[in-house]
Amino acid sequence: LGFNYAHRLTPNLFGGANLILLYQKLESSTSVGFATDYGVIYLTPIEGLNLNLALKHVGLTEKGDVERIKLPIAPEAGLSYIYPVSYLKLYLDVSLIKYSDDKLKLNTGGMVRINDMLDLRMGYLVNSDTQSMTTGLGLQWRRIAFDYAFLPSKNEVENSNSFSIT
Repeated sequence: LGFNYAHRLTPNLFGGANLILLYQKLESSTSVGFATDYGVIYLTPIEGLNLNLALKHVGLTEKGDVERIKLPIAPEAGLSYIYPVSYLKLYLDVSLIKYSDDKLKLNTGGMVRINDMLDLRMGYLVNSDTQSMTTGLGLQWRRIAFDYAFLPSKNEVENSNSFSIT
């Protein structure tokens, strides 16, 4: 469960934060906690080009039956570009992310937004041991967004499906 807030700080700078409540259960052991993500988006002088910076997974978990789960804090930096074409908008993203317990990773992705209602997404994770291609879609209705993402696992055992309503 998550809560988020964003605000325009200056005409070219946005800032925001997410608060995420965590729950994990493995066999008979459970743990709860929270994490926060912080981010800024800078609208560059080049129309459609944005610089994105974030710090993800800052938080705590309670000590479970054996030990406290250490969250992998992750700084991320990226560029995004939005190109409007008629009733479509094309989005391209590239970012570098470094989890505290892993190697540097490159994430690339794209999205096509149709009539400001339907989003079709595809991404590729470079240098990931567990995932590579991702897909997703979104639907905007009034001020509500429904999102779905599918993240297949390279080992085909732990595929992930993600749903959100914002």
